[in-house]
Amino acid sequence: MKSVCRAIAGRIRSELPELAQVVERATRIWQRAVVSTDDYYVDYV
Repeated sequence: MKSVCRAIAGRIRSELPELAQVVERATRIWQRAVVSTDDYYVDYV
């Protein structure tokens, strides 16, 4: 069981940088959407 948990933890750790990039991108888009009058920003997110 521990080896399975370690394998899963390793996979999650290896995917964290990509997830962080997704969060940063979504945050930037959302910040632009807040100040924009264009509806497509909200539809895009």
